[in-house]
Amino acid sequence: MQIIFENEASGIRVSYRKEDGYDSKRFAILLSERLSRSERAAEILGGSCISVRRETADQTAVSPHCRISVCGRVIEVTVGGILALDAAMRYFDRVLETGRPESCELRGDREVPGANAYAFSRRGSHRVMYYNILWDADARHCPGERNVIAADLVREFGPEVVGFQECGRYKRVGLYSNDIVAQMARVGYREAPVSGVKNSFHDVNCVPLFYRESEVRFIEGGYHWYVNQPTDAIGPMDVSSKSLSWGVFEVKATGECFLAASTHLCTQVEKLRVLQAEEACGLFEELRRRYGLPIVMGGDFNSHHLDGGYRYFRDTARYPAASGLATEYTAAEKSYHAYPEFDPELGLCMPTGGAEYETAKTIDHILFPAAPAGLRVRVFGVVVNSFSLAGSDHFPIFSDFTF
Repeated sequence: MQIIFENEASGIRVSYRKEDGYDSKRFAILLSERLSRSERAAEILGGSCISVRRETADQTAVSPHCRISVCGRVIEVTVGGILALDAAMRYFDRVLETGRPESCELRGDREVPGANAYAFSRRGSHRVMYYNILWDADARHCPGERNVIAADLVREFGPEVVGFQECGRYKRVGLYSNDIVAQMARVGYREAPVSGVKNSFHDVNCVPLFYRESEVRFIEGGYHWYVNQPTDAIGPMDVSSKSLSWGVFEVKATGECFLAASTHLCTQVEKLRVLQAEEACGLFEELRRRYGLPIVMGGDFNSHHLDGGYRYFRDTARYPAASGLATEYTAAEKSYHAYPEFDPELGLCMPTGGAEYETAKTIDHILFPAAPAGLRVRVFGVVVNSFSLAGSDHFPIFSDFTF
């Protein structure tokens, strides 16, 4: 079913297929709005019919490819994913500058700079990702829409395991097909059913692990709600998110196993972050003795490079960081940014700011509590694109490594 947006003044029509989903809808709305604001659009593209469609109807399949076919006033845009859509938007920006719509083929991972270059090019045997997906569930922050964005971002980069933070009750229930579990299933990921989830608010795991079913299998895992919590907390919802999930995963193709963990440390008090880091390190020591496996952990530490919480992991426990070990690429962007908000005119959740380049202030990290001698880390990425700017106040972070 085709959904059409038409500008009566210029006669430009932009359409997408409803069955292709949210990312195509978002592109069609944003392109239509951008063309309506351009003084040159009517002159260059007046009377054009621009259609966008995904390469495949399979929601687990994705590629960087963007193909533009121009035949007179008919422009067909075929895309493989969200980076391809960003590339298509840049194409139309260039058309408005040059005045020449031409057929071409683009790759989204080359058109959109930074860590996006690695989306479809894993630089190691393993890739893990961590992402604070923003608890807020009010109308200004569109939890259902942002769940769709989060799942699309994970699909684009294809980690074996992804750990979320702030994945509370309001990200999981009452959103029907847009709840986070359903959206992650759409793109081929299942939540690791870790045991012992119990905290101060609905006993929901706010730091879950999801794994890519086509690549890895979940063996077993557990949950730890930090004993050290603030007495003057913002509320039970905030306290319940300060916890840790861990899981043992087996790579289907090789039989190789590793342990991954997702955590979120105290928002308010540095002393408590240090105590929670100490708790986490005690747990990791127990898991190292029990399994004898490599361990990778990450998440939102609420703790920058000079803060006591991060320094406990780095200096006391001596856990090496992916950002310090990466030999090929280390992102320069800070891992958090301004809150996105709902734009009622567009009907979309939109960015309110951009990326900042203060890596010393970053608070999302990836560390290796049990790093074997053969550990090789090539990439530490911060995912900055039009979708991650709209999806949360944090960017996804990821690392490519080989044990």
